[in-house]
Amino acid sequence: MTAPLFVTALSVPLLGERVGLHRWCAVVIGFIAVVVMFNPGSGLFQPIAMLPLVSALFYSFIPIITRQFNAQENTLTIAFYTVSSYAVLCVVLSVLVHVFPASGNDGSVWEIVAQPWKDISARGWFLVLLSSVMFTAGLLCITIAYRSSQVSLLAPV
Repeated sequence: MTAPLFVTALSVPLLGERVGLHRWCAVVIGFIAVVVMFNPGSGLFQPIAMLPLVSALFYSFIPIITRQFNAQENTLTIAFYTVSSYAVLCVVLSVLVHVFPASGNDGSVWEIVAQPWKDISARGWFLVLLSSVMFTAGLLCITIAYRSSQVSLLAPV
């Protein structure tokens, strides 16, 4: 849920958009809430908790890049590049998990991420295909939206 905060903050230096005082206040309050939730001074904080935040930062570049290509590229082309990038990244990560599976019960992050592969049933493959189609359709809609209006205005929606 922090991606809209990053999108709004990055839209100013990267896109030259104007962000009003109300939106800046919302971004600052949002980031303060994130720091409070991380509770960095306590013994409960672990660096792995930063992964969702880093993921949101990387995700926030999608609308920024989409807006940059506003006039130069077709909407379908931008959506194709984005979906293809996701597919390549998923294949690379899947191969890494297969080549370097988790080896023990040490409670590490890799143990959670790199669980052994399991066979997927026909229903499972159907769900993978259905989610892929829905993801692509949603991404196409997002691409159209980000091309038509200010990124910092649409990100929270």
